[in-house]
Amino acid sequence: MLVYRFRAADPSYAKMFRQEVDAFCDRLRKRGKDKRDAAIAEYETEEKAKRIAASPGGMDPQEVYESLPEDMRAAFDSQEVARLQEVAEKMDREVFTYHLQRCIDSGLWIPDANAAKEETVNNN
Repeated sequence: MLVYRFRAADPSYAKMFRQEVDAFCDRLRKRGKDKRDAAIAEYETEEKAKRIAASPGGMDPQEVYESLPEDMRAAFDSQEVARLQEVAEKMDREVFTYHLQRCIDSGLWIPDANAAKEETVNNN
């Protein structure tokens, strides 16, 4: 019956059929996008939970890093203690202390990293 109507080229039927096919394709695309977005959101939530669980103070290291002032972030990127000390001298003491404490709580900064390394070596 369907093939017969197409062969008969009933314009109103063909137009209605095309509209239904287009609507179905749109629903499929929307559903696919929704499923993909949900999967990405779930993955990001799981990753954030893992980061928080791994941090000593229960803070997300990525969020802490992204909230740092630009100078402090650049000092962390360079991994130079001297550069971080320069930033500490330039910044307001209270603001620097706040951000440094957040870095410690998130595990971005270990206050006495050399002593922690020596302890690990001595324990093994």
